[in-house]
Amino acid sequence: MQDVYKFIYSGPLLYTSSLSNEDRLSLLNLCNKHKKINFNASLAGLIKNEYKIEDLESVRLIVDKYIPNFAKAYHHWYNRKPKSIEFKTAWTNYMKAGEYNPPHIHESCNFSSVFYLDVPEKIAEEHKVMTTTGSKPGQILFNTASLIDNYISEYTHTPVTNDFFIFPSTVIHSVNPFKSKVTRISMAINFQVLSDD
Repeated sequence: MQDVYKFIYSGPLLYTSSLSNEDRLSLLNLCNKHKKINFNASLAGLIKNEYKIEDLESVRLIVDKYIPNFAKAYHHWYNRKPKSIEFKTAWTNYMKAGEYNPPHIHESCNFSSVFYLDVPEKIAEEHKVMTTTGSKPGQILFNTASLIDNYISEYTHTPVTNDFFIFPSTVIHSVNPFKSKVTRISMAINFQVLSDD
């Protein structure tokens, strides 16, 4: 007889998917046009070039097609439907060798995201010469719980171009530095998700 079992969902929703290359290039073009408003004072990252994107409507027009699938995942995970998903803030990180994001959360929103618009392969190549039980150069680390025996308390991901994540803004996350003389470009969007409680 085959055992019948199910998982009981708990913890935060870490939603991940991929951009089409066309949409990635559109976002990259938009980010490169908005390199005027330095956003460092509002962000946790030790990254020199971080720029606010004021044209949220253009961001929304590109990203909006990905929101319905996130809404389905949200409904499945939390057993409630989102009534609205508002784009609150967006910015671009042009991350270079030695720069990093320390463990942090995002404020003034309830969901956050990161879209990987250009991840040079040289960063992943650094992993081949690393011997460690910890996270590696350029990886993003999500801490989803305290370190408790028999809990999965963190998730580590090696991003590639076109990846994106949407996750609760209170999830502590961090990004490791890398050594390669390249620039990794990512875009972040903060959302306010309202649902039927």
